[in-house]
Amino acid sequence: MNLLAIMETDIGDCLIQMEEDLRKNLPLNSSLVISGNGETKQYDKMVLTPLIMDFGLKDSGNSSMTYKVRWKPIVAQVDDLCTGIRDYYRHRKDYIKGHPEPLFQIIPFMGINTQNYYSEKDKATGKNISVSLKQLLEKNFEKFKDDTSPQIRRKHIDEIPWKDFNGNIESLRSHYFLGIKVYPPLGFDPWPEPGDERDKVCFLYDFCVEYNVPITAHCNPGGFLVHKNFSDFSSPIKWESVLKKYKNLRLNLAHFGGKDGKEWRRKIADMILEKDSETGKYKYESLYADISYQGVDELSYKDMMNFINGHDGEKRSRLLERIIFGSDFMINLQDISSYSKYLRYFIDSDTLTLDEKDMLCNKNAERFLYIG
Repeated sequence: MNLLAIMETDIGDCLIQMEEDLRKNLPLNSSLVISGNGETKQYDKMVLTPLIMDFGLKDSGNSSMTYKVRWKPIVAQVDDLCTGIRDYYRHRKDYIKGHPEPLFQIIPFMGINTQNYYSEKDKATGKNISVSLKQLLEKNFEKFKDDTSPQIRRKHIDEIPWKDFNGNIESLRSHYFLGIKVYPPLGFDPWPEPGDERDKVCFLYDFCVEYNVPITAHCNPGGFLVHKNFSDFSSPIKWESVLKKYKNLRLNLAHFGGKDGKEWRRKIADMILEKDSETGKYKYESLYADISYQGVDELSYKDMMNFINGHDGEKRSRLLERIIFGSDFMINLQDISSYSKYLRYFIDSDTLTLDEKDMLCNKNAERFLYIG
Protein backbone atom coordinates (compact mmCIF):
# COMPACT_ATOMS: atom_id res chain seq x y z
CA MET A 1 0.00 0.00 0.00
CA ASN A 2 2.88 2.37 0.75
CA LEU A 3 4.42 1.62 -2.65
CA LEU A 4 1.14 2.25 -4.47
CA ALA A 5 0.52 5.46 -2.54
CA ILE A 6 3.97 6.85 -3.36
CA MET A 7 3.70 5.79 -7.02
CA GLU A 8 0.42 7.66 -7.30
CA THR A 9 1.40 10.83 -5.48
CA ASP A 10 2.91 13.98 -6.93
CA ILE A 11 6.73 13.80 -7.10
CA GLY A 12 7.16 16.99 -5.08
CA ASP A 13 4.90 15.67 -2.34
CA CYS A 14 6.71 12.31 -2.45
CA LEU A 15 9.98 14.10 -1.63
CA ILE A 16 8.34 16.11 1.15
CA GLN A 17 6.88 12.94 2.67
CA MET A 18 10.31 11.30 2.56
CA GLU A 19 11.74 14.15 4.62
CA GLU A 20 8.79 14.05 7.03
CA ASP A 21 9.31 10.31 7.56
CA LEU A 22 13.05 10.70 8.21
CA ARG A 23 12.67 13.61 10.62
CA LYS A 24 10.01 11.73 12.57
CA ASN A 25 11.67 8.33 12.80
CA LEU A 26 15.44 8.88 12.85
CA PRO A 27 17.85 10.58 15.28
CA LEU A 28 17.57 13.70 13.18
CA ASN A 29 17.33 17.27 14.39
CA SER A 30 19.81 19.63 12.80
CA SER A 31 21.88 16.73 11.47
CA LEU A 32 21.70 13.03 10.66
CA VAL A 33 23.70 10.97 13.15
CA ILE A 34 25.30 7.61 12.33
CA SER A 35 27.05 5.67 15.08
CA GLY A 36 29.37 2.72 15.49
CA ASN A 37 32.19 1.55 17.75
CA GLY A 38 30.98 3.98 20.42
CA GLU A 39 31.56 6.96 18.09
CA THR A 40 29.28 9.05 15.88
CA LYS A 41 29.41 11.02 12.64
CA GLN A 42 27.02 13.81 11.71
CA TYR A 43 25.80 14.82 8.27
CA ASP A 44 24.00 18.10 7.60
CA LYS A 45 22.16 16.96 4.47
CA MET A 46 21.37 13.99 2.26
CA VAL A 47 21.98 13.91 -1.48
CA LEU A 48 19.27 12.15 -3.49
CA THR A 49 19.95 11.16 -7.10
CA PRO A 50 16.60 10.25 -8.74
CA LEU A 51 17.36 8.01 -11.72
CA ILE A 52 15.16 8.52 -14.76
CA MET A 53 14.45 5.38 -16.81
CA ASP A 54 13.88 5.95 -20.52
CA PHE A 55 10.53 4.26 -21.12
CA GLY A 56 10.38 5.44 -24.75
CA LEU A 57 10.39 1.83 -26.03
CA LYS A 58 10.43 2.75 -29.71
CA ASP A 59 10.00 -0.89 -30.84
CA SER A 60 7.74 -2.17 -28.05
CA GLY A 61 5.33 -3.61 -30.61
CA ASN A 62 7.65 -6.61 -30.74
CA SER A 63 6.91 -7.43 -27.11
CA SER A 64 4.70 -10.41 -26.30
CA MET A 65 3.25 -8.68 -23.24
CA THR A 66 -0.49 -8.02 -23.31
CA TYR A 67 -0.06 -4.47 -22.05
CA LYS A 68 2.93 -2.45 -23.15
CA VAL A 69 4.69 0.73 -22.13
CA ARG A 70 4.32 1.89 -25.70
CA TRP A 71 4.95 5.60 -25.59
CA LYS A 72 6.31 7.67 -22.75
CA PRO A 73 8.81 10.14 -24.17
CA ILE A 74 11.80 11.09 -22.08
CA VAL A 75 10.74 14.74 -22.37
CA ALA A 76 7.59 14.05 -20.33
CA GLN A 77 9.56 12.21 -17.66
CA VAL A 78 12.12 15.01 -17.35
CA ASP A 79 9.31 17.55 -17.07
CA ASP A 80 7.59 15.57 -14.29
CA LEU A 81 10.74 15.07 -12.26
CA CYS A 82 12.10 18.61 -12.56
CA THR A 83 8.75 20.10 -11.62
CA GLY A 84 8.63 17.77 -8.59
CA ILE A 85 12.11 18.80 -7.45
CA ARG A 86 11.15 22.45 -7.78
CA ASP A 87 7.97 21.92 -5.78
CA TYR A 88 9.86 20.13 -3.01
CA TYR A 89 12.07 23.20 -2.49
CA ARG A 90 9.14 25.61 -2.85
CA HIS A 91 6.56 23.90 -0.63
CA ARG A 92 8.35 21.76 1.97
CA LYS A 93 8.17 24.64 4.48
CA ASP A 94 4.35 24.41 4.37
CA TYR A 95 4.51 20.90 5.82
CA ILE A 96 7.80 20.63 7.73
CA LYS A 97 7.79 23.15 10.57
CA GLY A 98 10.81 24.16 12.59
CA HIS A 99 13.33 23.10 9.95
CA PRO A 100 13.79 25.95 7.47
CA GLU A 101 16.71 24.30 5.65
CA PRO A 102 15.91 21.37 3.32
CA LEU A 103 17.26 18.01 4.38
CA PHE A 104 17.71 16.92 0.76
CA GLN A 105 19.88 18.14 -2.05
CA ILE A 106 18.34 16.56 -5.15
CA ILE A 107 20.46 16.01 -8.26
CA PRO A 108 18.84 13.71 -10.86
CA PHE A 109 20.36 11.43 -13.47
CA MET A 110 19.16 11.65 -17.09
CA GLY A 111 17.72 8.41 -18.46
CA ILE A 112 19.08 7.30 -21.84
CA ASN A 113 18.36 4.32 -24.07
CA THR A 114 20.34 4.66 -27.29
CA GLN A 115 17.85 2.35 -29.08
CA ASN A 116 15.28 5.13 -28.85
CA TYR A 117 17.40 7.53 -30.92
CA TYR A 118 17.48 7.17 -34.69
CA SER A 119 20.88 7.07 -36.38
CA GLU A 120 22.39 9.42 -38.91
CA LYS A 121 25.86 9.26 -40.38
CA ASP A 122 28.29 11.66 -38.77
CA LYS A 123 30.23 13.41 -41.53
CA ALA A 124 33.35 13.82 -39.41
CA THR A 125 33.70 10.20 -38.28
CA GLY A 126 31.65 8.30 -40.84
CA LYS A 127 29.93 6.44 -37.99
CA ASN A 128 26.21 6.18 -37.39
CA ILE A 129 25.21 8.30 -34.42
CA SER A 130 22.04 10.09 -33.39
CA VAL A 131 21.91 13.84 -33.85
CA SER A 132 19.22 14.13 -31.17
CA LEU A 133 21.30 12.03 -28.74
CA LYS A 134 24.29 14.27 -29.42
CA GLN A 135 22.16 17.37 -28.80
CA LEU A 136 20.75 15.92 -25.56
CA LEU A 137 24.20 15.14 -24.18
CA GLU A 138 25.71 18.48 -25.17
CA LYS A 139 22.77 20.47 -23.80
CA ASN A 140 22.84 18.81 -20.37
CA PHE A 141 26.53 18.01 -19.86
CA GLU A 142 28.65 20.22 -22.12
CA LYS A 143 29.92 22.41 -19.25
CA PHE A 144 31.12 19.34 -17.35
CA LYS A 145 34.26 19.62 -19.42
CA ASP A 146 35.16 22.77 -17.46
CA ASP A 147 34.97 20.93 -14.12
CA THR A 148 38.68 20.30 -13.61
CA SER A 149 38.15 19.18 -10.00
CA PRO A 150 35.34 17.68 -7.89
CA GLN A 151 35.17 20.93 -5.94
CA ILE A 152 34.42 22.94 -9.09
CA ARG A 153 31.68 20.53 -10.14
CA ARG A 154 30.17 20.61 -6.67
CA LYS A 155 30.16 24.41 -6.74
CA HIS A 156 28.29 24.38 -10.05
CA ILE A 157 25.80 21.80 -8.76
CA ASP A 158 25.19 23.84 -5.60
CA GLU A 159 24.43 26.95 -7.67
CA ILE A 160 21.50 25.40 -9.61
CA PRO A 161 18.36 27.46 -8.77
CA TRP A 162 15.76 24.67 -8.58
CA LYS A 163 13.22 26.93 -6.90
CA ASP A 164 13.20 29.13 -10.01
CA PHE A 165 12.58 26.35 -12.55
CA ASN A 166 9.86 27.70 -14.86
CA GLY A 167 8.45 24.36 -15.99
CA ASN A 168 10.07 24.58 -19.42
CA ILE A 169 12.74 21.91 -19.82
CA GLU A 170 14.31 23.97 -22.61
CA SER A 171 15.59 26.23 -19.82
CA LEU A 172 17.63 23.37 -18.33
CA ARG A 173 21.36 23.39 -18.89
CA SER A 174 24.55 21.77 -17.64
CA HIS A 175 24.63 20.68 -13.97
CA TYR A 176 20.87 20.24 -13.55
CA PHE A 177 21.68 16.55 -14.10
CA LEU A 178 24.63 14.90 -12.41
CA GLY A 179 24.90 11.76 -14.53
CA ILE A 180 23.22 9.24 -16.82
CA LYS A 181 21.07 6.20 -15.99
CA VAL A 182 20.84 3.24 -18.37
CA TYR A 183 18.41 0.38 -17.83
CA PRO A 184 19.19 -2.75 -19.89
CA PRO A 185 15.91 -4.64 -19.18
CA LEU A 186 14.17 -1.94 -21.26
CA GLY A 187 16.32 -2.82 -24.26
CA PHE A 188 19.56 -0.91 -23.72
CA ASP A 189 22.39 -3.21 -24.82
CA PRO A 190 25.67 -2.01 -23.26
CA TRP A 191 27.76 -3.69 -25.98
CA PRO A 192 25.79 -4.62 -29.12
CA GLU A 193 27.19 -6.32 -32.17
CA PRO A 194 29.14 -3.96 -34.49
CA GLY A 195 26.79 -1.72 -36.44
CA ASP A 196 24.53 1.29 -35.90
CA GLU A 197 23.74 0.53 -32.26
CA ARG A 198 27.39 -0.14 -31.37
CA ASP A 199 28.27 3.24 -32.91
CA LYS A 200 25.67 4.97 -30.74
CA VAL A 201 26.75 3.38 -27.46
CA CYS A 202 30.40 4.12 -28.29
CA PHE A 203 29.46 7.74 -28.90
CA LEU A 204 27.77 7.79 -25.48
CA TYR A 205 30.82 6.27 -23.72
CA ASP A 206 33.28 8.50 -25.59
CA PHE A 207 31.27 11.53 -24.47
CA CYS A 208 31.05 10.36 -20.84
CA VAL A 209 34.79 9.71 -20.64
CA GLU A 210 35.68 13.04 -22.25
CA TYR A 211 33.26 15.06 -20.10
CA ASN A 212 33.66 12.92 -16.97
CA VAL A 213 29.96 12.03 -16.71
CA PRO A 214 29.06 9.17 -14.31
CA ILE A 215 26.79 6.35 -15.51
CA THR A 216 24.62 4.21 -13.24
CA ALA A 217 23.44 0.93 -14.80
CA HIS A 218 20.90 -1.58 -13.52
CA CYS A 219 22.92 -4.75 -12.86
CA ASN A 220 20.95 -7.60 -11.38
CA PRO A 221 18.99 -10.44 -13.03
CA GLY A 222 15.61 -8.92 -12.08
CA GLY A 223 13.91 -5.67 -12.97
CA PHE A 224 11.34 -4.34 -15.41
CA LEU A 225 12.10 -6.81 -18.21
CA VAL A 226 9.95 -6.04 -21.26
CA HIS A 227 11.29 -8.78 -23.56
CA LYS A 228 13.09 -12.06 -22.95
CA ASN A 229 15.70 -11.07 -25.55
CA PHE A 230 16.88 -8.36 -23.14
CA SER A 231 17.48 -10.72 -20.19
CA ASP A 232 21.27 -10.87 -20.65
CA PHE A 233 21.77 -7.16 -21.28
CA SER A 234 22.19 -6.41 -17.55
CA SER A 235 25.00 -8.90 -17.05
CA PRO A 236 28.35 -7.61 -15.74
CA ILE A 237 29.96 -9.61 -18.56
CA LYS A 238 28.43 -7.11 -20.99
CA TRP A 239 30.00 -4.26 -19.04
CA GLU A 240 33.36 -6.03 -18.93
CA SER A 241 33.41 -5.77 -22.73
CA VAL A 242 32.67 -2.04 -22.44
CA LEU A 243 35.39 -1.46 -19.84
CA LYS A 244 38.04 -3.26 -21.88
CA LYS A 245 37.77 -0.37 -24.35
CA TYR A 246 36.72 2.38 -21.92
CA LYS A 247 38.87 1.77 -18.84
CA ASN A 248 38.24 5.28 -17.49
CA LEU A 249 34.44 5.14 -17.77
CA ARG A 250 32.92 6.34 -14.49
CA LEU A 251 30.47 3.44 -13.96
CA ASN A 252 28.27 2.27 -11.09
CA LEU A 253 26.79 -1.23 -11.46
CA ALA A 254 23.65 -0.83 -9.37
CA HIS A 255 22.46 -3.54 -6.95
CA PHE A 256 25.92 -5.22 -6.87
CA GLY A 257 24.42 -8.12 -8.82
CA GLY A 258 21.33 -8.29 -6.62
CA LYS A 259 20.59 -10.15 -3.41
CA ASP A 260 20.06 -13.40 -5.30
CA GLY A 261 22.64 -12.78 -8.03
CA LYS A 262 25.68 -14.14 -6.20
CA GLU A 263 27.53 -15.09 -9.39
CA TRP A 264 27.02 -11.57 -10.74
CA ARG A 265 28.25 -10.13 -7.43
CA ARG A 266 31.42 -12.23 -7.64
CA LYS A 267 31.99 -11.11 -11.24
CA ILE A 268 31.58 -7.42 -10.32
CA ALA A 269 33.99 -7.85 -7.41
CA ASP A 270 36.50 -9.55 -9.69
CA MET A 271 36.28 -6.63 -12.12
CA ILE A 272 36.78 -4.09 -9.31
CA LEU A 273 39.83 -6.05 -8.08
CA GLU A 274 41.38 -6.81 -11.46
CA LYS A 275 44.90 -5.44 -11.93
CA ASP A 276 46.88 -4.58 -15.04
CA SER A 277 49.54 -7.23 -15.57
CA GLU A 278 52.14 -4.68 -16.66
CA THR A 279 51.62 -1.80 -14.19
CA GLY A 280 50.24 -3.74 -11.24
CA LYS A 281 47.59 -1.03 -10.81
CA TYR A 282 43.85 -1.64 -10.64
CA LYS A 283 42.56 -1.81 -14.18
CA TYR A 284 39.17 -0.07 -13.76
CA GLU A 285 39.82 2.84 -11.42
CA SER A 286 36.33 4.37 -11.80
CA LEU A 287 34.23 1.21 -11.44
CA TYR A 288 31.79 1.11 -8.49
CA ALA A 289 28.78 -0.92 -7.33
CA ASP A 290 25.88 0.24 -5.18
CA ILE A 291 23.83 -1.92 -2.82
CA SER A 292 20.41 -0.44 -3.57
CA TYR A 293 17.44 -2.61 -2.53
CA GLN A 294 19.75 -4.95 -0.60
CA GLY A 295 19.07 -3.42 2.84
CA VAL A 296 15.44 -4.46 3.24
CA ASP A 297 16.13 -6.73 6.23
CA GLU A 298 18.51 -6.78 9.17
CA LEU A 299 20.60 -9.66 7.78
CA SER A 300 21.43 -7.92 4.49
CA TYR A 301 24.60 -6.22 5.70
CA LYS A 302 25.84 -9.34 7.45
CA ASP A 303 25.55 -11.23 4.17
CA MET A 304 27.38 -8.49 2.28
CA MET A 305 30.19 -8.25 4.84
CA ASN A 306 30.60 -12.05 4.90
CA PHE A 307 31.29 -11.79 1.17
CA ILE A 308 33.69 -8.86 1.55
CA ASN A 309 35.49 -10.39 4.53
CA GLY A 310 36.20 -13.44 2.39
CA HIS A 311 38.86 -11.35 0.65
CA ASP A 312 42.34 -10.64 2.00
CA GLY A 313 43.29 -7.28 3.52
CA GLU A 314 44.13 -5.30 0.38
CA LYS A 315 41.24 -6.71 -1.66
CA ARG A 316 38.83 -6.21 1.23
CA SER A 317 39.88 -2.57 1.54
CA ARG A 318 39.55 -2.06 -2.20
CA LEU A 319 36.01 -3.43 -2.27
CA LEU A 320 34.98 -1.24 0.66
CA GLU A 321 36.28 1.78 -1.27
CA ARG A 322 34.11 0.98 -4.29
CA ILE A 323 30.73 0.07 -2.75
CA ILE A 324 28.05 2.75 -2.40
CA PHE A 325 24.97 2.81 -0.16
CA GLY A 326 21.74 2.95 -2.16
CA SER A 327 18.02 2.57 -1.59
CA ASP A 328 16.10 2.01 -4.85
CA PHE A 329 13.28 4.01 -3.28
CA MET A 330 10.35 3.75 -4.04
CA ILE A 331 10.59 0.23 -5.47
CA ASN A 332 12.10 -1.10 -2.23
CA LEU A 333 8.70 -0.47 -0.59
CA GLN A 334 7.72 -3.86 -2.00
CA ASP A 335 9.73 -5.36 0.86
CA ILE A 336 9.97 -2.67 3.56
CA SER A 337 7.49 -0.18 4.98
CA SER A 338 9.46 3.09 4.76
CA TYR A 339 12.64 4.82 3.73
CA SER A 340 13.43 5.56 7.39
CA LYS A 341 13.27 1.87 8.29
CA TYR A 342 15.54 1.03 5.34
CA LEU A 343 18.04 3.66 6.44
CA ARG A 344 17.71 2.56 10.08
CA TYR A 345 18.92 -0.96 9.19
CA PHE A 346 22.07 0.61 7.73
CA ILE A 347 22.61 2.99 10.67
CA ASP A 348 22.11 0.26 13.28
CA SER A 349 24.10 -2.49 11.55
CA ASP A 350 26.91 -3.78 13.76
CA THR A 351 28.64 -5.61 10.90
CA LEU A 352 30.15 -2.34 9.59
CA THR A 353 32.39 -0.02 11.54
CA LEU A 354 31.60 3.69 11.65
CA ASP A 355 34.38 4.44 9.17
CA GLU A 356 33.07 1.75 6.82
CA LYS A 357 29.55 3.21 6.99
CA ASP A 358 31.01 6.64 6.24
CA MET A 359 32.77 5.22 3.19
CA LEU A 360 29.60 3.64 1.81
CA CYS A 361 27.20 6.53 2.39
CA ASN A 362 29.58 9.47 1.98
CA LYS A 363 33.15 9.18 0.68
CA ASN A 364 32.62 6.55 -2.01
CA ALA A 365 29.48 8.24 -3.30
CA GLU A 366 31.24 11.62 -3.53
CA ARG A 367 34.17 10.04 -5.37
CA PHE A 368 31.92 8.26 -7.89
CA LEU A 369 29.79 11.37 -8.46
CA TYR A 370 32.96 13.51 -8.78
CA ILE A 371 31.74 16.01 -6.20
CA GLY A 372 34.15 15.39 -3.33
